[in-house]
Amino acid sequence: MNRKISWGLRMCFNLIRCPINSMLNGFHTKFTGLQKIALTAKIEASSSGRVIISERSTIDGGTVCRASSGELIIGAHVYINRNCNIVSHESIKIGKKCTIGPNVCIYDHDHNFRSPNRDTEYVCKPITIGDNVWIGSNVIIIKGVTIGDNSVIAAGAIVRADVPANSIYVSKAEYSIKTIE
Repeated sequence: MNRKISWGLRMCFNLIRCPINSMLNGFHTKFTGLQKIALTAKIEASSSGRVIISERSTIDGGTVCRASSGELIIGAHVYINRNCNIVSHESIKIGKKCTIGPNVCIYDHDHNFRSPNRDTEYVCKPITIGDNVWIGSNVIIIKGVTIGDNSVIAAGAIVRADVPANSIYVSKAEYSIKTIE
């Protein structure tokens, strides 16, 4: 099928799907303008969570965007490739014109492994991703990170520290094993 026809059909389908998704999520999801969201992408928000997706954003198949108890805000003209997991318990903000490669995981929380309730207790810190950021495939971004505008995150990186604007972040393989006390 012609690409323009396929794109047009998906856009028309999303004109119907997005308001229905918003109603089914108790109006905790908000879509502004037109989006191109694959049928197999999941956009979910719990009763205490909120998802906002701005105009002209594209979310490919197999991707999960979930706001369990926090907020997830995706800016305009963002492209999220296949099989990404973006889960918010506090706050994840993705700026305008970002490109996110396949299999990227973005989590603003960790399980509190020291707690007896480690399955349900989390340690959370917000994540902010600036405008025009390019994130390569298989990247993991963990809680408390801020990525500046116009930055590039190399494929396979684990982002544990803030990335200044206009930088390239490469993660080196360093191993450290510590005993749990």
